[in-house]
Amino acid sequence: MGKDKDAKPPTLPTTPIAPPVCPGDVAISDCKQAIIFSEKTPSFSEASATFQAADKKASDNPGDKKAAAAAGAAAGNLHCDFKAVWTYVPPPPPDQFSVLIYFHGNDNWVRLDDAGNCTVPDWWKDGDKAIAKRDPTTKAVTVARVCAPKGYDLAAAAEDNHKPIVIAPEDMNPVNHTPTAEGSSDKAALGDLINDCFKHLSDTSLLTKKATCGGGAYLAKKPALTDIKRLFVSGHSGGGKPLAKAAASNVVMSLATDLCLLDCTYGWGTVEYVDFCKTKKASLGNAAGQSRLLCFFLGFPIRDEDTAKKTIQKQLEDENKKNTQFNNDLPATNAARAARHPPLPPLSPKPIVTITDDLLHEKWSKQWFGSTKQHAEDDIIPGLKSAGFKFDTSLAPPASGKTRGDAVHIATGNFTDIETACRSYPIVFVAVSGVEHDSFPNRFIPVMLKTVSVV
Repeated sequence: MGKDKDAKPPTLPTTPIAPPVCPGDVAISDCKQAIIFSEKTPSFSEASATFQAADKKASDNPGDKKAAAAAGAAAGNLHCDFKAVWTYVPPPPPDQFSVLIYFHGNDNWVRLDDAGNCTVPDWWKDGDKAIAKRDPTTKAVTVARVCAPKGYDLAAAAEDNHKPIVIAPEDMNPVNHTPTAEGSSDKAALGDLINDCFKHLSDTSLLTKKATCGGGAYLAKKPALTDIKRLFVSGHSGGGKPLAKAAASNVVMSLATDLCLLDCTYGWGTVEYVDFCKTKKASLGNAAGQSRLLCFFLGFPIRDEDTAKKTIQKQLEDENKKNTQFNNDLPATNAARAARHPPLPPLSPKPIVTITDDLLHEKWSKQWFGSTKQHAEDDIIPGLKSAGFKFDTSLAPPASGKTRGDAVHIATGNFTDIETACRSYPIVFVAVSGVEHDSFPNRFIPVMLKTVSVV
């Protein structure tokens, strides 16, 4: 018999898969933070679904080596730190109990150690340079940036305004570890995550405060979802992917909820955000029991192509001038480099761009189409208008005999105006100037919290 017929079928993973045995929850020394390991995070939910699909294909095709290998790889990617959830428990005022969910963006993570320091997640691999770096000599791996809970000051935002419990689940993509995961499309998924976190925070068999904090549970008893007076759900950058799923969840639709979009409208949530406002239409506002949609996005790029082309042309011309000067100086520069001890390798000339209308159009198109501003202004806002929501484009009082609209769409970097908009309208879209993309959570989560009443 031939070799292929004699070969034994590959060993297939067991169905259903047992979740990996992970370390216990981590109590952090400040007495308010903790790391919970939950199977309900977007990352672990997606990793589990990926495995189940691969495992079914392998089971349905015994002897298929590629299918078996794919199932094995998917099983090996059920990392414990995909289950990580950073939580912060102030503790909350009992009569104003609120919860803030935060979905981080790409190239970020939530895992901390018991001293509150960012640690390299167990799903990190060489090449994920935005997460961690390996010393070429010692081979030691250290974090390359500050992780989401610390970098975005989520604890400080909670302490300063309403003291919500903060829940920041891992939502890194479980396949390539870069684009953010969607998580489960099950509308109960977000409520299940919150419930599981409440369980861990109130059950000393799962999580106990450090002895220096007096021991005991973070919460005296497990709250019910219906105990939440107001739910804040926010996502930044790639976190808009799980945020869109969350917008359609049962818990969001049943509770007073603020959805806060932090420069994350890359084509996700177009339908979900419109449906959120339509479903909540009778209860939109910032008073107790009401809901809001707040969308903050970069004011750049420029919508008008002709105006944008003029700006881009000026940038290219300035760059050409700098490069021309660099090239003119290059013989002397390289002579000086060659005279050093040891000599340095010569530098190459920098390109001089030929500026054409086609080039300007191409550069404008790449800036505009697919930007957070383009999706907010071309997809979500028109969807809301089609649903009957009236938009104002100024914070000025309405003219005599006129009423204020249901929503406002402004372009500004003035935070007094932004806060006024959030207090005056339940639907707010702001094209923001003067704030960098990665600073949106630091600047606007406090705005969301300070401009609303919980009870």
